[in-house]
Amino acid sequence: MPIALTEHDWEQLTPLFWSEISSSYMISDIFARHKEILVDFLRSFLGIPSQALREDKLQVERERNYPGRGHIDVFVSSTRDFCVLMEVKVHDFASARARQLGEYIKAAVDNRPVDLSKDIYLVYLTQFSPANYTPATPRETPPSIIEFAAAHQLFSREVKNMVHMNWGQFHSFMEAYLSRLTPAEKLIIELQRKWIEGKDKADREKFRKKKGERALSYYLKDIDATSFEYLEFGTRREDKLFIPIRNLSKERRVKLIDLLTAMVESQSINKISLTKNDSAIEAVNGFMDRLKGRKEDQELVLVYEDLFNLANSRQYLQLLGTGKEGFSINAMIKRKSKLSLFTIYTSRHEIEIRLRR
Repeated sequence: MPIALTEHDWEQLTPLFWSEISSSYMISDIFARHKEILVDFLRSFLGIPSQALREDKLQVERERNYPGRGHIDVFVSSTRDFCVLMEVKVHDFASARARQLGEYIKAAVDNRPVDLSKDIYLVYLTQFSPANYTPATPRETPPSIIEFAAAHQLFSREVKNMVHMNWGQFHSFMEAYLSRLTPAEKLIIELQRKWIEGKDKADREKFRKKKGERALSYYLKDIDATSFEYLEFGTRREDKLFIPIRNLSKERRVKLIDLLTAMVESQSINKISLTKNDSAIEAVNGFMDRLKGRKEDQELVLVYEDLFNLANSRQYLQLLGTGKEGFSINAMIKRKSKLSLFTIYTSRHEIEIRLRR
């Protein structure tokens, strides 16, 4: 009989399931103890042929380590036939990391001589997927959806099949097998389902209230926002893109400046002159003088010169200080208000671009 919990009781389960290891451990334990469930799962979601799914050959490993690249949450293998990489998330807006799936796929490809696996499959199990998220809503697209789409585009040739599923789909699948589980396994499954359902609902509402509803392209209509979202040397956290500028190669420095130049020259910007902030200019000059005095930072000097030149060479851009952290580049948007285009954090040598406002 399902556990009777009220709508808000899920929050009391947070100590059990806040760590993503709890949910991935639950899955790996059930798959290892009930190979018949694992067989049906692999056949149903990945389309692995029945002749390759012999229960006595299937091995389940939790936290498979790829040195220098991380740990895949659940690793399923059948020697000489295939391996399945399963990455599990319960915090899509906080823990979904750009290029993580690509790193695991490349690691599995490189490790083929050891694993003896002919085919590689991937399952990305997260809160939100295209099956339960509608892009037309005014919410931020979860980073998990962006990450899977990018991985699918870049690595579909290396992977026999890759599937993005959400927790609702996983629990719907498990309903047919609850009677086969031990009382403890069934209890864990039911508690996790209650918790993730409550968290999904809360995250949607929390994010809708917290975040802006307009993408960068709403303000800069001639800018391709995806060129920033898929920047290979940037890191996206919720609605912000962070780009480290220390140790940038020449090629990446040129690409970064080209992208920012396109932004500051957008036709959506009102090209009227803005008052220059003398204290900010003075602070920039002082920062640059100190930086130029350090021999080990000469490459960094070139990057900052390019960045500050974007603002100093255009009368319609305004450079403002952000305290001890750095400087923001601002402009007036046609038929709208002033907008901070991006922020240069000199304290940690990083650029921040808000992708939604």
